[in-house]
Amino acid sequence: MRSLSLLIALLLAAPACGHGVPALVTTDGGALALLGASPVGELTDDGFEIYAEEPGFGVNLAASGPPPGTRIGLETVGGLMRWDGAELVETDSILAIESPLFDSLGNSIASDVELYEVAHDTASLTGMTWATYPGGSFWDAHGYYTLAASEGAPATGLYGAPVRLVDLSATLAPSEPFVLPMRFDPSGAWSGSDVQQGLDALNAALTEPLPGDFNDDGAVNGSDYQVWRATYGPADAGARADANGDGRVDAADYTVWRDAAGAASARALPEPAAGPLAAGCFFFLMTITFRINGE
Repeated sequence: MRSLSLLIALLLAAPACGHGVPALVTTDGGALALLGASPVGELTDDGFEIYAEEPGFGVNLAASGPPPGTRIGLETVGGLMRWDGAELVETDSILAIESPLFDSLGNSIASDVELYEVAHDTASLTGMTWATYPGGSFWDAHGYYTLAASEGAPATGLYGAPVRLVDLSATLAPSEPFVLPMRFDPSGAWSGSDVQQGLDALNAALTEPLPGDFNDDGAVNGSDYQVWRATYGPADAGARADANGDGRVDAADYTVWRDAAGAASARALPEPAAGPLAAGCFFFLMTITFRINGE
């Protein structure tokens, strides 16, 4: 959590805060968007906590920003990832994201949800207000990030939290999901190319098709079962429910769905799975028995 000294510093801050370059917010086709990729946050271990104060979100030129008064929110759309320098690996660390208290003009920011804790199995977290863009140029708002492991110290790596921006004013559509990257490299051994490899891997994971996601909504749940059920039998080439590509939608493809059920990709918010899956499994058993018996 923020230290008392940080709170005092924020209260006394001049309009131009001394943070790094923020991720730049713009619009694209009636939706929020980023102007380029998010900068990489640098996590620092001060002996008390591992923290970063960037990346924030902001607007450099009013002409490229969203409409004045846009209330920008941040949502997570997937679990925390870690690049260890060679591959993506599961992490037991948790990235805490705290909403900003003030923007760079000294405007106070109130949020119904002030803290997200993003673990490897986090699906979606919603309700955080990041800031309200007042208009004008050279404006930003920075939150506060901390990284902690369930046991011991977090491992070195490039961490990535899949997120998206939302317009809490309900005027603009949400942004496409993107990775909020945070580097923890206490030894300083990583080069720029190491970081770029990690960014490439994190971004690739963000867009990989999810096994069992037969309707491409970023979640594996009862809706995908309905697609499988509706297309059972011979399948056209590339049919989404033909998970193993053998030209048929059958029990083997159901197994792919079943094994992946409840998983969520970072590309979209997952739907509640428990009820639909339970009902889906019941109807599947009846349906597959019916088909096998040839009745």
